Amino acid sequence: MTSIVDIGVHIPAQISLDDRQESLGLSDIELRRYKRGFGFDRVCFDAGASEADLLHRAVDDLDHFALAAERVKFVIRPRTIRSTSPYPRNPLLDLRRQLGLMEAQTFSITDQACASGLLAMELAGDLLEQCEDDALALILAGEKTYGASSQLIPSVAVLGEATAAVLVSARPERNQMIGYAADTIAVPGSGLTMTDEALSMFGEIYSASLLRVIDAALEAAGLSVQDLDLYLPHNVSKIVGIRMGRTLGLQSEQIHTANIAETAHCFSADSFINLKSVMTEGALGIGDFFLVTSVGIGATFAAAVFKH
Repeated sequence: MTSIVDIGVHIPAQISLDDRQESLGLSDIELRRYKRGFGFDRVCFDAGASEADLLHRAVDDLDHFALAAERVKFVIRPRTIRSTSPYPRNPLLDLRRQLGLMEAQTFSITDQACASGLLAMELAGDLLEQCEDDALALILAGEKTYGASSQLIPSVAVLGEATAAVLVSARPERNQMIGYAADTIAVPGSGLTMTDEALSMFGEIYSASLLRVIDAALEAAGLSVQDLDLYLPHNVSKIVGIRMGRTLGLQSEQIHTANIAETAHCFSADSFINLKSVMTEGALGIGDFFLVTSVGIGATFAAAVFKH
């Protein structure tokens, strides 16, 4: 049993994609494609902030974190870019010290790339089951985009720097993860800069692979698609997210894609940013079921079902 106790989000300045065109090396045709086809309009970006700064600001958005800090036993960092600082610098350890969490076990997970956020939720629940009843885990999601190679995945996504801090409990809370599934399929030549062969294979397996893990997550939750009230795809393509939702039989108003235009794709933070948005908007009622999906390059397909 894994539940979200609270979510803190930090969204840096939102810069028009038109203003980032030159720095990202986009042609006019590519710019139109990312805006009209993918749904990107603005990218959240803060050139002056370090990765630790961005994450700390998400923690600052948590309600009453200071009161909960002593209960945090694990700090989990899901990430896609494996290293962003030269040895021996470690922004995660710097942040742990700033937050006063020196007693918490701290580690990163990277093998599922942008799908690692949902894996962190599952893993946190397993770890917390071995602790006292009121223990918490802190998931720190989202990354600094250092250089053009991490600001754009050609033909896949524009990357932003929004971050999320998620407090997780093994007790029933208002957002309980009741079903989870993931599947990793090797895509030759894949990476943040994918080869043409990798892009082709990725596109071929995408829909069927994602549907398969959605079915598995729903089965684990003991639910069917008809039980779902809301679908939160990750922020990569508005068209793909809506198409997947409609394939599942959902109505347009049940598919949340608004943040794609506002933030761009923010690594494993997408799922938590989207959940914070629909909670703030009051789009979820007590007892509602919602589906969250995320895909990590490489490729990992992941889905989780929650009860609000």
